[in-house]
Amino acid sequence: MSIVRGPRQVGKTTELKLLVEDLLSAGIPPRNIAYYPCDDIIHFRELMDMIKTFAEAGRLQGGFGHLMLEEITVVKDWTRAVKFLVDAGILENIYLLLTGSSAVEIKRGYERLPGRRGHGFDLAFLPMSFADFCRAFNLTPPQAALTDILTDESSFRMYEMEIAGNKNKLDEILEKYLQWGGFPMVVADLVRSGSVTEQTMGVYRSVLLSEFEKQRRKVSLILSLMRKLYAVLGAPVSYNSLTQDTGC
Repeated sequence: MSIVRGPRQVGKTTELKLLVEDLLSAGIPPRNIAYYPCDDIIHFRELMDMIKTFAEAGRLQGGFGHLMLEEITVVKDWTRAVKFLVDAGILENIYLLLTGSSAVEIKRGYERLPGRRGHGFDLAFLPMSFADFCRAFNLTPPQAALTDILTDESSFRMYEMEIAGNKNKLDEILEKYLQWGGFPMVVADLVRSGSVTEQTMGVYRSVLLSEFEKQRRKVSLILSLMRKLYAVLGAPVSYNSLTQDTGC
């Protein structure tokens, strides 16, 4: 059982579908592979029934099943379903890959599954790094490690020589990265037209606000908090100060 966590709209769904393509290319029978978004599953027993159905179908084909469940944390008490199925031996021949956008909820979940995950891995799927951002613009990023540049003068000199021909371009790309970050849809807009569309901005705005609404927080509260954080950016600030100024 492996777990991939990361914010919404960071590319988890695309990565899962590319994984399905890779499994098919490797000769895995199509009926042994399943991908399912959990947004419409209300009760953990529904989740349990769905996984059991797949496990039984997978046995008919022989070999191992590959089941990918997206946004597992939407299902309340999802660990109860998984724990029961593991203990019952139903997942013995199933590779289970779970994703979730709530880091807190998914961490709580896998802490409740000690000894039941086999050789599964944990992966944080985050927005693009600056190096990947450079590559999106067909620019080769510097190869030197930051620690080497800061601690070794010869490494610093080599770094200076490496970026000499691209310094202006790197400065321009860094300015864009600091302004927009590395979310895939944003980067695609920047590469395509040099600006981010209002539609893309709307997608990420709704994603951000919906996450707070799920926690039963008012939208006005998060906007107030963000305004305060923006005002004190770069300066020391305490939780107590944020509480007094925002009512959070």
